[in-house]
Amino acid sequence: MYDYQKTNLFTAQVADGIEDLALAELAELGATDCTRGFRFVRFRADRQTLYRVVYRSRLVSRVLAPLVRFPCLTDKALYAGARDIRWSDFLTPDQTFAVFANVSKSAIGHSQYAGLKLKDAVADWFRDRTGRRPSVDPREPDLWLHLHIHED
Repeated sequence: MYDYQKTNLFTAQVADGIEDLALAELAELGATDCTRGFRFVRFRADRQTLYRVVYRSRLVSRVLAPLVRFPCLTDKALYAGARDIRWSDFLTPDQTFAVFANVSKSAIGHSQYAGLKLKDAVADWFRDRTGRRPSVDPREPDLWLHLHIHED
């Protein structure tokens, strides 16, 4: 079971400066425990409310569902943690994926490097199990992976 399935906690990405408006809109749509951050609002929602947010929100650009959280003090810890995810739940070797990485206040100093480590972990997970790996397509992937590392 993944984090979002256990907690019903999601992250709504919004444009800079409209976080308070988005928070109010999410609450109006039935989301609970709404808290704002820089360009995002975290909220809880059951499946029905989540669909309502996705279909009716005028301010949310994307809703992210957190898969896992783990300590990520080094690039090796990032790779190992990502290798523990059952990627076949989300992707097949015939599909494509891309990684968007955001790193702040971390010993892993560069977002692009963190994204490459996640990409390697996903590709290696498939290669070890199937002998094949999904391709990376940075323009139109079948699956976007959003990696967020904050304070390790």
